[in-house]
Amino acid sequence: MDSDLESLCSQATEAVQVLSIGDSDGDDVNRASQWFEELANSEQAWEVGNALFVSEFSSTEVKFMSVTLMQTYLGNAFGAADDATRVQIRDAAIELLLTAAASRDRVVLSKTALLVVAVAYRSVPESWSEVVPSIFEAHAEAVTNGSMPEDMARIGALTFCKEIADEILENPLSGPTRTALAVEFQGAAPTIIGVCGEELETQDAARIICALQCLASWISLSNSPVTADLLTDHISLVLELVLIPEVRESAADMLVAIVKQPNCEKHPRLVMELVPAANAFAGPFSDAVENGDEEGAAELARFPVYLADNHIETILNVGDVTEADATRELIGFLMHILAYPGQFPIQETVSKTTFYFWSIYVDAVTDPLTDELLHRYKELYFDLFVPLLQTVITKMQRVADDDEITGEDLKEFNEYREELKDVVSSLQLALRGECQGILLDILEQAISSDVEDNWRGAEAALLGLWGSAQTLAFSDPDNEHTPRLFALLEHLPPNNHVITTAVHTVAEFAEWLDKHPDHLEQVLPFLLQALQVPDFVGAALDAIREISQECEEHLDTNTIDTILGPCVGLFDLAISRANREKLVYAVCKVISHAPHARALEETEQLCAPSLAVILMLQEGSEERPSVRELDFALQELDLVCTGLTVTHSVPELEHPVLAVIKAAWPGLDRLFSTPPVALGIDEDDSKDMVARAWKLIHSALMTLRSLASVFLDALLGEDDRAGLIVTSFEIYPSKFVLDCACCLYGEFQEWEPCHEALARMLTQLTNCYTSNFECQREEPDVTAGLLDLLSTSIQLNRSCAFLNPDVAAYALQLGTEGLKMRERPSILAAVRLTCVLIRKSSEAPELERPFNEYGISLLETVYYGISGSMARSTAQEELPKIIIDLYTSLRPQLIEWTSNLFEEDGFPTAACTAEAKRTLVAQLKLKCHRNELKKLLERFANACRGF
Repeated sequence: MDSDLESLCSQATEAVQVLSIGDSDGDDVNRASQWFEELANSEQAWEVGNALFVSEFSSTEVKFMSVTLMQTYLGNAFGAADDATRVQIRDAAIELLLTAAASRDRVVLSKTALLVVAVAYRSVPESWSEVVPSIFEAHAEAVTNGSMPEDMARIGALTFCKEIADEILENPLSGPTRTALAVEFQGAAPTIIGVCGEELETQDAARIICALQCLASWISLSNSPVTADLLTDHISLVLELVLIPEVRESAADMLVAIVKQPNCEKHPRLVMELVPAANAFAGPFSDAVENGDEEGAAELARFPVYLADNHIETILNVGDVTEADATRELIGFLMHILAYPGQFPIQETVSKTTFYFWSIYVDAVTDPLTDELLHRYKELYFDLFVPLLQTVITKMQRVADDDEITGEDLKEFNEYREELKDVVSSLQLALRGECQGILLDILEQAISSDVEDNWRGAEAALLGLWGSAQTLAFSDPDNEHTPRLFALLEHLPPNNHVITTAVHTVAEFAEWLDKHPDHLEQVLPFLLQALQVPDFVGAALDAIREISQECEEHLDTNTIDTILGPCVGLFDLAISRANREKLVYAVCKVISHAPHARALEETEQLCAPSLAVILMLQEGSEERPSVRELDFALQELDLVCTGLTVTHSVPELEHPVLAVIKAAWPGLDRLFSTPPVALGIDEDDSKDMVARAWKLIHSALMTLRSLASVFLDALLGEDDRAGLIVTSFEIYPSKFVLDCACCLYGEFQEWEPCHEALARMLTQLTNCYTSNFECQREEPDVTAGLLDLLSTSIQLNRSCAFLNPDVAAYALQLGTEGLKMRERPSILAAVRLTCVLIRKSSEAPELERPFNEYGISLLETVYYGISGSMARSTAQEELPKIIIDLYTSLRPQLIEWTSNLFEEDGFPTAACTAEAKRTLVAQLKLKCHRNELKKLLERFANACRGF
C-alpha cells in the first residue's frame, strides 16, 4: 500500500471512529462527515474502500463504511466506465462478497451483498448475465479451494439472493434489466429452492434463518418465480420450524410471505391446505399464553392472522364439511387470539393483530356476491358473531385504576378501543336488533351487579352501544331496544367514565331521535343534568349540538327554552376555553332553529361582550383592547358565524350573521385598513390578529353566501380604489385574506356586474405577491393560498379571471416558481394551478403567449423535479401529472420542448443517458394511455438516478 493510500485509509478510519461514537463533539462530527462525503465522491473512493475492507485491522464499523464508499463510487463512475472496467468492478465486488462471507460478520455480509446488487443493477444484461448462478458458482469454487467452509458459502450466496430480491421490491426495475432478471430468476428459482430446502434440514439455526429469509424475500416479489408447486415439498418442514423458538420469527416471516403473495390467490387448494396447518398452531399458542410467553404467542399468531386477512373469500367459500369445520376452527382460533388475557397495552399487545380481520370477515359474511352464498354463510358463520361481540366488549373494558395507564399507553389504548368500537359497528349491520339486545343485557347485568368495579362492564357496554349506533340508522332504524337504553340512563353507576361515555352514546343516537322524537323528553333531562357537572360539560355540549343539528324539525319553542336556559347559565361560570367554544357553538346551533326575532335577540345577547371589545378598535374610541381580549372576541364571533346556520327563511338582509358582521364592521374595517401598531397592537401579535379577523370574515362569507353582496364594495373596492382584501393583504399577507377572495370569487363569478371588481382584485393580489416575492415564498400557506385562488378563479370563470390578460402570464410564472419550493402545500398548489392552465390552454387564447414564452421553463422545472435534482419526494410524486396533462393538451409543444431540453449534456442529471432521453422522446411521439405514460415517466426518473 503506497503512502498516499495508507494516509487516506488512516484518516478514513479516524473519521469512522468519530462518526460511530455517540458522544463525539458536534463540530468534529460535522467535519468528519464532510470529509467522508468528499472522499466518497472522489476517484480514490473504490481503492480506499477496498483497502479498508480487506484489512485485517478494520472493525465492523470501518468495513461497513468502506462499502458505503464503494457504493458511492459506483453511483458516480459506473455509468461512464467501459465494458472492461465494468467487468473488473463486478469481479472485485464478488471477491469482496466472498471475503465478507468467510468473515462470518453478518452485518458486513449484508452490506457487501447490497454492493454486489448495485453492480448487478447497473450491469444486467450488457455486462453481466446469469447473475444468480455466477454467485453460487463463485461460492462453490471458494469451498472447493478451501478458502471458506460450506456453511458460510451457502449463507453468503443466499444473503445475496435475499438482498437482490429486497432491492427489487424497494426499487422496481424497468426496461431490459427487468426483463433479463425476470428470465434469470425463473431459471434460478429451482436452484434457490433446492439449496434453501437443504439448509432447512440442517441443525444450524443461522443457516436455517438465512434460508428462510431468502425464501421470504423471493416469495414476496410481485411476479415471484417461487411457485406453489416448488414450495409444496418444504411447507410442512417450515410449519414445524415455527415451533422452534430460535428460528420461529424467520419461519413465520416466510409463511406470511406465502399468504401475502398476490399469486397465492391463484392456488385456492394451497390456501385451504394451509388452514388446518394454521389451526395446528392453536395448541402451542395456548401453551405460550399459559406460560406467559407473549413474544412466542405473537409469532405463533402471525401466520394464522395473515392467512385469514389475505384470503378471507377463499377460506369462507368452503367446498365440503371438513373444510367448513377447519374454517370455523380458524375463526375460533383468531377469537382466542383476540381474547388474549391481560390489559392492552400494558400487559399484552397480541390481541390487536386480529383487528383488520374482524371487519373484513363481518363484511364478507354479510355481503357476499350472491344470495346463495349469503344463505350458506348464515348457516355456517352467523352463530360466531355473538361470541365475537362478547369478546370485544370484554377487551374494551378500562382498567380499574386510571393511574395504571398513562401517556403513550393511554393514547394507544384509546385507539385500540376505537378500533373495537368499529368492529361493533360492523356487527350491528350483521346482527341488527340482536346486537343492541346483547349489549343492553350486558349493561343491565353490570348495573345490577354489586361488584365494586361493575362500572367497567357498564362503560364497555355503553361504548359498544355507541359503536352500534353509528350504523343503526340504516341497519335497524325501528328497533325496539333503543328505548331500553334511555330508560337505563338514570340508573347508571356514578362513575365519570360511565357518564361521559353515556353522553357520547346518546349523541350518536341523534339521527335515531330525529325519527323518534317522542324520546327526546327522556334524553334531554339526562344531558342537561350532565351539563351541571364540570367533568361532563364538554361531552354534554357535543351531544346537545348533535341533537340540535339532527332534530331541527322537532325543536319547538318549549324545547329551545329547555335547552338554552342551562346553556346560557354556563356563560357566568368559570369553564375552560375549549368548553366555552363548544358552548358558543352549541348555543348557536339551538338559536339557528328559533323564530327569526328570537334568533336575532339571542344572537345580540350572545355577541354583545365580543362586539364591545372589537368596537374599541374604531376611530375615536378612548379605550383599546388587549391582544388577549381581541383574540378571544374574534374567535368567539368566528364560532358564532360558523354555527348560526339558520334553517328557516329569514327576511332579506336580516340574517343573524349579517347583523353580527354589520355590528362589528367599524372595528374590523379599522383593523384591516390601519397598521395594527397604530391601534396599540404589538408588531409581533398584529399579523395573528389580522389573520384571525379575516378568518372570521371567511366564516361569515361561507355562511351568508350571496347575502354577502352588501359587503362587496368594501371588500373588493370601487372603480380603481382597492378594497379591504387588497389593502389588508399589502399590510399583512395572510392565507385567510386569500380564502375570503376565493370565497367571493366562487360566489359572485357568475354575476357580470362583479367581473371587473373580481378581475381587479386578482391582478392587485398577484402584483402585491410578486412585488415582494422573496419574502412571500417564506410563507408556504400564503403561497399555496394565492396559487389556489388563481387556479380556482381560472377554472370557475376564465373570462372573468383573464379580463386583465397579464394574469395568465403571472399565473404560469408563479406556478413554475411554486414547483421549486420545498414545502408540500406550495408544490401541490403549484401542480394544481399549472394543470388547470394546461387544460384551459386549448380554449383560452390568453394562454397562447404565456406558454410560448414560459412553457419550456415550466417543463425544465418539471424534469428537474422528477429526476430527483430537487431532492423533494413531493415533487417527484406530483410533477409527472403536469407532463401527462401537457401530453394530452399541448403534445406538439411538449415534444418540441423536451427535444430542445434534452440536447443539453447532463440534463436533467449526469446519470441520465442519451438512450434514456431518446426513448422518452420517441414514446412521447406515440399514442399511449395516461397509465402507460405514468409508468414511462417512472422509468425515466429511475434512469435519471442511475438505475
